[in-house]
Amino acid sequence: VKVAPLMAKVSKATLEKDEAETFLAEVMRQVAEIEAQCAVLDNKLQGAITEKERVEAQAAACLDKLSLAERLVNGLADEYKRWTATVCDLKDLQMKLIGNCLLSSAFVGYISPFSMKFRVALWRDAWTADLGERGIPITGGIDPLKVLASESDIAGWQNEGLPSDRISVENASVVTSCSRWPLMIDPQLQGVKWIKQRLGEDL
Repeated sequence: VKVAPLMAKVSKATLEKDEAETFLAEVMRQVAEIEAQCAVLDNKLQGAITEKERVEAQAAACLDKLSLAERLVNGLADEYKRWTATVCDLKDLQMKLIGNCLLSSAFVGYISPFSMKFRVALWRDAWTADLGERGIPITGGIDPLKVLASESDIAGWQNEGLPSDRISVENASVVTSCSRWPLMIDPQLQGVKWIKQRLGEDL
């Protein structure tokens, strides 16, 4: 009599256990599916993050290239302005080169014997005015010394021992522009010192 109710309870408990295990198995299956889906989503997320980082790096590289390109374009724009101005200056110089060369040639050929005051009177007042009256194009305010020698030439002469006064520099420009050696009257031996230093063993 006492065993039957106990067996009934065992059967009921066993049935409930089986149902619970079945339910647990279903839950575990669903958990496994959800975990698998989560793993897929994680992989997609990692892929998206990697792609995002790649695109951001590519965008940063493009921005760097764009910045360099803008700097280059701006630099070329400035160069274009400078080149345009240089071309205009060269065209103007081409028109006035004849007068500039005539003045400089006269300077080399005739100016040497005279004092500084008389030299200025000749090339600035007489010769330049004469070229203008004859309609020969010439650069306004031209200095024949600037035609015959550059600043680097003058600096080189002075490094070789040439005095820095204007008349000495003019004489040096005449000497270096002549096709022959000119007669040099040099009581202070400054010119001789400069020529010896300039030519050295070639003298």
